[in-house]
Amino acid sequence: MTAHNSSTPIDPVKLDRLAEVAVKVGLGLREGQDLLLTAPAVALPLVRKIAEHATRPAPGRGRRSCRMRR
Repeated sequence: MTAHNSSTPIDPVKLDRLAEVAVKVGLGLREGQDLLLTAPAVALPLVRKIAEHATRPAPGRGRRSCRMRR
């Protein structure tokens, strides 16, 4: 495994897919649950995508009401 150079741009499609998988598979968020994210500044693009996916409507279930604080 190689270290990621922070000046190398991250593929936005891959970043979005990673965030989607993190929410759907890793977190298993349910409606009404709180989501608290802490991360270093270099992870901000991923954290933003995770937050975006966490508040998207779940297919066939309407809007997800995950509470977010900034």
